[in-house]
Amino acid sequence: MEAVASASRGSAWPVPLLVITVDTEADDAWGDPERIALKNVAEIPRFQDLCERHGAMTTYLVAYECATRDESLRILQPLVAQGRCEIGHHLHVWTTPPFAREHPRGVDAEWIAAYQYQLPEALFTAKADCLHAAIEDSFGVAPTAHRAGRWGVDQRTIDWLIRRGYAVDTSVTPITSWRRARCNGVAGPSFARHPRRPYLWAGSDAHADGHKDIVEIPVSVHWRGYAAIDLYCRSLDAGWAGAGLARRVLRRLVAPRMVRPNPRYPLHTFTDALEQAVRRRVPVVNLMLHSSELAYGCSPSSATRDDLARVWERLALVLRRAGELGMKGTTLTSAALALRQPVAGSLATAAPAAAHLTAREA
Repeated sequence: MEAVASASRGSAWPVPLLVITVDTEADDAWGDPERIALKNVAEIPRFQDLCERHGAMTTYLVAYECATRDESLRILQPLVAQGRCEIGHHLHVWTTPPFAREHPRGVDAEWIAAYQYQLPEALFTAKADCLHAAIEDSFGVAPTAHRAGRWGVDQRTIDWLIRRGYAVDTSVTPITSWRRARCNGVAGPSFARHPRRPYLWAGSDAHADGHKDIVEIPVSVHWRGYAAIDLYCRSLDAGWAGAGLARRVLRRLVAPRMVRPNPRYPLHTFTDALEQAVRRRVPVVNLMLHSSELAYGCSPSSATRDDLARVWERLALVLRRAGELGMKGTTLTSAALALRQPVAGSLATAAPAAAHLTAREA
């Protein structure tokens, strides 16, 4: 993996670009997925103002409910019209029509909290197309950035994105396995062996329009322990005797943490992550969050007033420190296009196996 993951070290940027990706979706989409409430979107203007004060750009990856309901549209439509953010595609298969079996609450009872790679081919395509069309209808722009719901990306999704002309995917969380997060007996995805830096994810076939790949900009993960990182990644999905103990020991050494405003992470995690990215000449820092984390009681991360205050404190800290380090804020698609420029000369091509299987490096 390291040979591919390190290919972008020749980046032309002296400091990373800063990308902020927001899964913009219903309140507590995991704790109560059948209930579609959008209390959290009322906090987006405050969040947008915070980002703009620090020169950061936002990319709102919207689920179907946030692409169609008035509570969301009256907030997001003006931001898009004024060019203050990017709108992308975030497929929650249970809230996106067509429904295989309608739940009384207006979701797909057949696929509650499912991974998109679980769906039959025709149903996946119909739902993905439906969300794409809803974004076009509501915002007047075709989305070019995507994140899979529950991180459930696979090669079929990548091929759909390439056919649709998307510029970038951001569904990969390196140094992470979600296999224990099962749905209807199906394991979650594993990104244990995926590259840690941006790369080109190859499509299955060369398409008629000439597009053969898509830029993958993973969510940033802070880690330490150079000597242990590869062993830790190999242990994540291992089934050999003692693998569980090895994972626990190696995890203490590596201490991987996604760059997101988790209220339980100590503050130094965020400054360490940004400073580490500068030292390693990482081309992009991709901070992610859920819109539900911005509002009290709408996410496990903001279940208490204290937790909510910590979420906002961590967001402000990241934005302030990024500015001090000279990071330039940009949207997800703009970052992907910049990475494709010849001056960058940094993107290796990888064709990871389906993420819900153990990924192999190309």
